[in-house]
Amino acid sequence: MAELVYSVAEAARALGISRPTMYSLIHREGFPTLKVGNRRLISKELLAEWVRTQAGEQKETAQSATNTLSGKQTEHKT
Repeated sequence: MAELVYSVAEAARALGISRPTMYSLIHREGFPTLKVGNRRLISKELLAEWVRTQAGEQKETAQSATNTLSGKQTEHKT
């Protein structure tokens, strides 16, 4: 059966970042962790969703910057 969660070290390896950077992410609001005893675990499914969300936000920011530089106005969703 496939595991549902990563340890901190496993999540860091999966993202290609250092363990200290992973610990910094764990303390950010909205980062998908759960505490089991003294351990912090990261849901594989929620981590993948978090990465997609972060990538989408960066894409929107980059597009907005491009539009600003080219003089285009962006329409904000409400």
